Amino acid sequence: MNENGAELSDIALLVRNNKNANIFVDELKRLGIPYQVRNPKGLMSLSEIKDLIAVIKFLSNPTDDVAFLRILKMEVFDIPMAEILDILNGSKKNHLFKLAKDRLDEVCNLFTGLIEFSKNNSTGLVINEFLAKSGYLRFLLDNDKYEEMDNINQFAKRVSKFERENEDCTVLDFAAYLNLLDEANATLSYDNAPARDSVQILTAHGSKGLQFKYVFIVNCVNQRFPNRKKGEPFYIPEELTKEIFPEGDFHLQEERRLFYVAMTRAKEKLFLTYSDQYEGNKKWKVSPFVEEIEKSGVCMRTDHESSEDFIKKLQEFKKPNSPIFDLPPFKSKKLSYTRLDTFKTCPLKYSYRYVMNVPVPPAHSANFGTSVHNTLKDFYKLLMDGKKVDFDVMIELYEKNWIPYGYESKEHEKIRYKKGLEMLRRYFASNSDPWVVSEFLERPFTLKFGEYSLSGRIDRIDKLDDGTYEVIDYKTGRMKSNPNLKKDLQLSIYALACRDIYKIPVSRLSLYFLEDNEKISTERDDEQLDALGDEISDLIDELKKSDFAPTTGFLCKFCDFRLICPAV
Repeated sequence: MNENGAELSDIALLVRNNKNANIFVDELKRLGIPYQVRNPKGLMSLSEIKDLIAVIKFLSNPTDDVAFLRILKMEVFDIPMAEILDILNGSKKNHLFKLAKDRLDEVCNLFTGLIEFSKNNSTGLVINEFLAKSGYLRFLLDNDKYEEMDNINQFAKRVSKFERENEDCTVLDFAAYLNLLDEANATLSYDNAPARDSVQILTAHGSKGLQFKYVFIVNCVNQRFPNRKKGEPFYIPEELTKEIFPEGDFHLQEERRLFYVAMTRAKEKLFLTYSDQYEGNKKWKVSPFVEEIEKSGVCMRTDHESSEDFIKKLQEFKKPNSPIFDLPPFKSKKLSYTRLDTFKTCPLKYSYRYVMNVPVPPAHSANFGTSVHNTLKDFYKLLMDGKKVDFDVMIELYEKNWIPYGYESKEHEKIRYKKGLEMLRRYFASNSDPWVVSEFLERPFTLKFGEYSLSGRIDRIDKLDDGTYEVIDYKTGRMKSNPNLKKDLQLSIYALACRDIYKIPVSRLSLYFLEDNEKISTERDDEQLDALGDEISDLIDELKKSDFAPTTGFLCKFCDFRLICPAV
């Protein structure tokens, strides 16, 4: 097409999911054909833009260790991973920037100058100063990273727009703007016009509102387009909406609508492409949408012979979700429930927090939980000591234990303080007639699993009338709908500690959800506790073998390590 006079920017490759674009990106790169990937997550998800965001966040707050860590790993600075790990090992005593000053003169001198420069100049000028003084742009140019340069140009346009629309446009102001976008789950979008003459690669969703002369809808096979159904759709009662619900498979009809959107992006020619073989040995079936179109008789079919080299390339292709850092292996012999739960949630988060020890400030949710937990601990200690108590005493303890750090603002802190006070008020009303005097508070334990030790602390243990005991763990968050306590690993660990270390019979394991003011309970028998050792050992084996690949999901938007995660 290009050889026949078509502009590359008139050609678009539409994929159902962004991950399916990688093989096409690799092939265009190999052929030397300029391309631009329009990520539906916007500019803020791109590696080079994350680098600039890290610069902005660090300059606005030089104690932001996550931002500075990303800066240290920029390719342009070529800092060995061993050097970065040595700096991280001392991070418990100080912030990374201060620790790096004695080791990395060139980088630290650059950013010391940029901190001063940023005090009297706009965000746009600061970014330009960084790009020039660091050699970042020259590095991209020398390594033929033209797409990255285009994306930086797009980002510069967004910064320029911010500066035109806002009187205050320092890095502090722009960092606050980025935080607002993050909290709102919004993006910095691309310009509709491509930055240069290049093939446009984007998702069907991302193509809405755009049109191109020539459109290729690729991967037109079943389970890719239409995409595989994931879970049950959100149900809206029919009486609450005026929409006429489609009959039949709702998911398939939604996919059909999206396929129609993709088709109508073409102004002159539309190409639907598919193969019966992609990565692996599976034989793929053509999309039912293609079959419908072929039956209509309005299209022309062209078959191509399979190339052995290309099929081999497809089979060997893997999505490059490569980590930003050379992650060190798991070596620690010390474990806890929190660590195991973090690993199960996201192995990369585990590596950053517990292997690399990347410092992050305590989240307000953690400080809030600690404040309430410590209030109840001190209150029950007074009960155990035989002291007279009332709600005024609980308020006094709450004020003494309140941790005022990590909140977004003074107003946010006041709201959370009031929320905690209301939780304690309801708790007092529900449990004061009469009070149960606890047997143990904040009881520590260490369980051994081979050469590994698992430590923890139980909030509260009460002795029941029949001589058995109840374990109670406080939760300051809301209770999930239909929680499955039978599989709760934390409660199982607590029960095992009570049996094997404290040597006390536990008949009840409870979670007390303070926000709901509701306690729910379960139990464990000896057979279940005996099997727990195997479950823990399996998790340890997974830790030892793990490459710490990230797990993406809803919780990603709350993660402290978003800026140094390759998956978001």
